[in-house]
Amino acid sequence: SHTDLRPRWLGLVGFEDPLRPTVPDAVAEARAAGIRVVMLTGDFAPTARAIARQAGLQAPDHVHLGSELDAMDDAEFAEAAASEGVFARVRPEQKLRLVQALKARGDVVAMTGDGVNDAPALKAAHIGIAMGQRGTDVAREAAPLVLVQEDFGLIVDAVRQGRRIFDNLRKVMLYIVAVHVPIAGLAVLPLLMGFPPLLLPAHVVLVEMVIDPMCSVAFEGQPGEPDLMQQPPRPLSESLVGGAQLALAAGLGVVLLALCLVTFLLGHAEGVGDDVARTLAILALTVGNLALVASLARRGRAYLVITLGAAAIIGACIGVPALRELFDFGLPTLSQAARAMALGLVGGLALELLKPLPAVQRILGRQARPVAGWRA
Repeated sequence: SHTDLRPRWLGLVGFEDPLRPTVPDAVAEARAAGIRVVMLTGDFAPTARAIARQAGLQAPDHVHLGSELDAMDDAEFAEAAASEGVFARVRPEQKLRLVQALKARGDVVAMTGDGVNDAPALKAAHIGIAMGQRGTDVAREAAPLVLVQEDFGLIVDAVRQGRRIFDNLRKVMLYIVAVHVPIAGLAVLPLLMGFPPLLLPAHVVLVEMVIDPMCSVAFEGQPGEPDLMQQPPRPLSESLVGGAQLALAAGLGVVLLALCLVTFLLGHAEGVGDDVARTLAILALTVGNLALVASLARRGRAYLVITLGAAAIIGACIGVPALRELFDFGLPTLSQAARAMALGLVGGLALELLKPLPAVQRILGRQARPVAGWRA
């Protein structure tokens, strides 16, 4: 017998590398945050187009082919790099050229990849991100960051976390500058005005017992603002704290200082002793301190605990005779204490009156998204 060597149809095998289910939501969040997502692939145009549609990329049907890029001069290439769409059938040197073109137009470029052909672009990008599981050794060596879990959503999560940290650090710096203006002023100005010392070393320690927990808990650990990922990206030239932030913080501190001095002088005008006037001024400072935090940070459980703790401490220092003598405090009337707290509250919440102003919102790092013209 002889073997039948004619081909026979047995079936069809298909291979698929599906899009991760988290990618569409991550791409949508990135686009809302002003981050342009670009796909560079060596795959054929139909494959690239299908994946781009599933991912929710901008203009997925507009495909730039590597052969078309080769025919472009520098100006045309730069225009293509800045346009929306997908780049398919691109070679390693073209990926590198695209990254360089995006950097040249002022964009901050993060590049992610897993193959040897991605290594030059990973090295050239501002932020190179290699895949840790399927990525080649060359890609991991070329990239400063390696994702242990290969999920595009983690990159967007990192952007969100970075924005939150930057936002909280700016707030805490504004708070530190603002709250130390009245501390320094209350230590010096009464002496220049001919009054006995108002702030003694023990009082500074008492105030810092409120300031330090606020910095470490109320600011650093607070969640991001609800619209954090709807804000446009910050320019590279924008500093954490610049002249505008320092001016705003100093102005808030001056307002609180003025109202603390008013509290102190009103007490003297009513004929109370230096110890009672001092108590009223420090009470206004403490309430203003807590109100300033409430104006800058999102109030949560940590803020409530610290506020109650501060109230208990200052109440004990005024109400307990031994502590009152230790801190050179006096015992004010309820109406005097209420007035001092009201003035401190007004001083600490002065920022609330300025927040609606666009200029103040920009200083705080919040701004309305421009209708057009912004870019990542």
